[in-house]
Amino acid sequence: IDAYQHRPLTSCGRDAERVHALLSRHADGSKNFESRLVTDAYYRLDRDTLWQFARTLLSHEADVAALYFAGHGGVDDEGGYIRAREREGDAPGSERLRMADLLELAHGSPVREIIVLLDCCSAGAFANLGGGRHRAVLDHGLTIIAAARPDQEALEQPEGGVFTSLLCEALAGGAADVRGQVTMASAYAYLHESLGAWDQRPLLKAHVSRLVPLRACAAAVSDDILRRLPQWFPLAHDAYALDPAHEPSCEPIDPERESVFAALQKCRAAKLVEPLGHEHMFQAAVSRGACRLTPLGRHYHRMVVHGHL
Repeated sequence: IDAYQHRPLTSCGRDAERVHALLSRHADGSKNFESRLVTDAYYRLDRDTLWQFARTLLSHEADVAALYFAGHGGVDDEGGYIRAREREGDAPGSERLRMADLLELAHGSPVREIIVLLDCCSAGAFANLGGGRHRAVLDHGLTIIAAARPDQEALEQPEGGVFTSLLCEALAGGAADVRGQVTMASAYAYLHESLGAWDQRPLLKAHVSRLVPLRACAAAVSDDILRRLPQWFPLAHDAYALDPAHEPSCEPIDPERESVFAALQKCRAAKLVEPLGHEHMFQAAVSRGACRLTPLGRHYHRMVVHGHL
């Protein structure tokens, strides 16, 4: 919502469009969320309309539902709220949609996993007990990333909200893991590292037993290569012997070893593999050295061995 009668905003509609575009499609163009864009360019988003959209989103069974809001928010004696559009003749405060009401809606929803992304002032009050600042209550399956603490403003710049701009960078690949997956945890880590101690502080609140991918980006290493790690390293701490035949510039050409070396080079770039005693993989190959898995590489090795990938 941008078009508030009092203290209008300028970038919330554009921010919603950016998040909608990123969550609707994965990086390769394949379908992601069945996303619906709701901005005051198309709807008069008073309190009742906002509430109805939220109820529609959370009233039907689904594996995952995500709710993103950009606009005004605040905290009063009753707790946190987000502000809808004002209506002529309504009593002051009637435009406030209570975060506690949205929380109850989420707690009673048949949706298995619910994601809430709030870019508004005092967003960190969402799910806090009694509107307090230090204790929260979440049903299983609920994850929240709030743009700021309950007592902080969520800043807006000409190019967009600070929180949403960083969130979009995270969704575009900044928070992707080796396989290209962006989760709420990795998105929050990106936000946390991007904002300093004196900036608005985003909050992560979660009660989950799994991390639901938000978006798939380009993988640094394909699953096909990851599944071959136990072939090259039968045990996670084994070393893989290299020789000059792995290096493409060496004669005679050995296509099979060159293919393995190219895959190991990708693993090296993704910090899954490291050469032993050399700075570069080609040096290890020419000098008949070896390479081994890094701790991160051993993590993916375990995933393959245990059938999780």
